[in-house]
Amino acid sequence: RQYQKALAIFLEAHGPEHPSTASIYQKIGNLLQRQGKVEEAMQQYQKVLVICLEVHGPEHASTAQVYHCIGDVLRRQGKYEEAMQQYQKVLEIRLKTLGPEHSSTADAYHSIGVVLFRQHKYEEAMQQYQAVLGTRLKMYGPEHPLTASTYDSIGGVLHKQGKHKEAIQTFKEAYNIKLKVYGKEHISTQSSWSWIVQIRRIHLPDDRLDWIFTEKISAPWRSDPSIL
Repeated sequence: RQYQKALAIFLEAHGPEHPSTASIYQKIGNLLQRQGKVEEAMQQYQKVLVICLEVHGPEHASTAQVYHCIGDVLRRQGKYEEAMQQYQKVLEIRLKTLGPEHSSTADAYHSIGVVLFRQHKYEEAMQQYQAVLGTRLKMYGPEHPLTASTYDSIGGVLHKQGKHKEAIQTFKEAYNIKLKVYGKEHISTQSSWSWIVQIRRIHLPDDRLDWIFTEKISAPWRSDPSIL
């Protein structure tokens, strides 16, 4: 409701093709997407795109951001090829305007990696995630939540490739970071831990998790014998 009120004000003050009006359309679209109303969100993003192309042109950061949002909607709809086209536009713009080692460029690589993963193109997805990891390690360091999320993504690929020990090791990297940043009760920390336990239970039932005790990893539920 607040955004709708703001939109009415901006439409009256600036008209339908002003950047400030576009920013409200974008916020409404983001809200709708979070609510799962992806088709309505797409309508908002298309309005933003028209304004951004007219005001900023096809190679502006704001235009790239709209392409990214449209790609997110398409990905959620399972339209992976169309989503990929949007993400490729984003990557091209950001490589040209920001360079290969910018956080926003890394975000584009990550989104492309997600689409490739959903398409079961694991080798290609890994290439994207490795590019993301290199940038995020350089920008944020080895103990940042975004670095941890990238380890999670890489762990997911390794798991799908049947490289279960490597997957566990990678999820462990993510878990250790999250444990330090968020604590053991945080849902993100528990997510990484649950992947470790699940992979071990299903694929490596004869392997002992000695590294829980020997490699400075604190298992949040180590008192539960069922996970050991």
